[in-house]
Amino acid sequence: MGTELLSALRETAASRSVAEQWMERLLTGLMENERFRVQALRFVDLLPALSDDLDLVHHLREYFTKDDLALLGLGRWDLPSSDEGITSRLIAKAVRISMLSMARRFMGGSDAGEVFKSARKLRQRGMNFSIDLLGEETVSEVEAVEYQQAYLALIGQLKGRVDKWDEVSLLDRSNRRYSPRQSLSLKVSSLYSQLTCLDPEGGIEALSERLRPILLKARRNGAFVTIDMEQYESKEITLGVFRELLMEPELRDWADVGIAIQSYLRDAEQTIHELIEWARERGAPVTVRLVRGAYWDYETVVASQQHWSVPVWGTKWQTDRCFERCVQLLMQHHPTIETAMRGVAIFAEACFGHPRRSLPLSTTNRQTASTIAD
Repeated sequence: MGTELLSALRETAASRSVAEQWMERLLTGLMENERFRVQALRFVDLLPALSDDLDLVHHLREYFTKDDLALLGLGRWDLPSSDEGITSRLIAKAVRISMLSMARRFMGGSDAGEVFKSARKLRQRGMNFSIDLLGEETVSEVEAVEYQQAYLALIGQLKGRVDKWDEVSLLDRSNRRYSPRQSLSLKVSSLYSQLTCLDPEGGIEALSERLRPILLKARRNGAFVTIDMEQYESKEITLGVFRELLMEPELRDWADVGIAIQSYLRDAEQTIHELIEWARERGAPVTVRLVRGAYWDYETVVASQQHWSVPVWGTKWQTDRCFERCVQLLMQHHPTIETAMRGVAIFAEACFGHPRRSLPLSTTNRQTASTIAD
């Protein structure tokens, strides 16, 4: 199964456009070259302020080596060292187009209409989608309420549009039941500006008031909601509000809800064990979206500064091994816990790995299938 999946992925990659192939090379460079990744992210952060073409080219020289520029698609250009207006304008235009293309790959749109168009294109390619709002962390309660209202509005605005789509069994059915076409992911930090590990009870109480209306509206409108995991310091608050709300009578039997668990955390397996026991008590399944984690640098630096125990694994192979153990644990407890994950080898293992614990394709979570299809 793994061989067949890899073959299909390679065929898809070979048929991609020049622009898509360039994007893949750039993203690979970002992942494999730490220095290039840091410089590229700094440059992207600065780019909106570089309205002058000569200034933009000057910053390119300062930020990137010649090899870096090849990854950006500018390897054949000699960056002007003086006021060469025409060349600078051409280079600046190429850079802005490239960065806009990258942004569009990761951002579905600026309003519900644009988001719907992006979602429809994914569905036409045999993929499902999950939406979140960018710039999640809030610095004021005014912003937190605005984010809450934005999620509530988005659920209502997409409801009627996605309901009109023709049924596609691969996308619309999973775990032997209807699978919501609309899926949202949100971070709890977007809903409360005073979130702190020094006041977990206060954080859970405040977040419950903000998150409850979103979950209730999602259930009424047939939407799936995943609570993302953020920095380790907010982990217990995130888990606390998730468990507390989903034990309330109006939400206790709702199955279209999930939470992300990060396998780069040393206590990931223990967290999953606790979720399994809680889900048994609840009496309805929830989904665990198993990820590796996105805050490794932050966690290691902060722990070192504060002389704390580092909460994350120190090497990638340790994270990968923990990921595999978590997959096996989740599979053993299906359908108490349903699973969303990515990776060809993991997907093949989940479907065919061990006769006593493998899952039939009909039960495979839609988020798993759509990610593999990507």
